[in-house]
Amino acid sequence: MELDSRHLSTRVVHTRYGTLRGFISTLSNRQLQPVEVFLGVPYAGAPIGPLRFMPPVTSTHWKGVRLADSHSHVCPQKLP
Repeated sequence: MELDSRHLSTRVVHTRYGTLRGFISTLSNRQLQPVEVFLGVPYAGAPIGPLRFMPPVTSTHWKGVRLADSHSHVCPQKLP
């Protein structure tokens, strides 16, 4: 299945850390209903400075509406 179309959602989702707006995705086979997608939602604070190599910490709060329409940074990993 391929992504056929996507457009910003009119709905915003409120979390304990802030507000998110995702997008609506429609698949090319059209047999499935469109779905709302939220990408790049932070689940922990960035491991920088003294947090490097430490257990994860809670994500920080943000103000305004965070656009959740693309993936965020990933942790580099050695592939086999």
